[in-house]
Amino acid sequence: MRYPTTVKTLIDKLRDGDSVSWGEFYERYHQIIRDVGAVKGLSGDECSDLVQEVMLRFFRNSSTFRFDPNIAKFRTYFSRIVSGKIVDILRRRMVTKPEFAADEELCRGVEEPPDVALDRILLDRWRRFMLEQAREILRSRVDAGTYQAFELYAEQGRELRRVAEALEMTPNRIYVAKSRCLKTLRQILLELNESDPELELLRDEV
Repeated sequence: MRYPTTVKTLIDKLRDGDSVSWGEFYERYHQIIRDVGAVKGLSGDECSDLVQEVMLRFFRNSSTFRFDPNIAKFRTYFSRIVSGKIVDILRRRMVTKPEFAADEELCRGVEEPPDVALDRILLDRWRRFMLEQAREILRSRVDAGTYQAFELYAEQGRELRRVAEALEMTPNRIYVAKSRCLKTLRQILLELNESDPELELLRDEV
């Protein structure tokens, strides 16, 4: 799926009532929300509720929300909404199911304040998501054959001879494809990391 180039572009489209962009927004972020909810101790049904409530919050605010990346990261705003909705769900649970009231670990990370624990979890999930996005951007910047050679040889670690035979390419072309993709991917990661250095997208060599 192709996404708008930046978060700001996507938010602007949502504000304009673009229904297609709402689908893109859901596809882009719903799994992060579910993952964070699960790590914080929510059940499967509660994670589904969390996704719906977070999406509804964005929908209600979309017409007035103005995102300025020079003021704050979108991840910060996103984290606050998810955190607040998790607290709401846990409070409802303790009202409807008193047996959970004494389980303090559901409301705070072990030996950490809840905001720190949530930020740590969200940062990890957000980093994974952005690494996946980087590869999708790479796929759009190189031709299909080059990306396929890179994927099979560099990422999946398949034997050079077999990749060359399968793609009907010379080993040298596969080496060139790998080199080009690694160089392009590194540039993409630099671009993405510039807007959110805390992600440390270049922490691991790719």
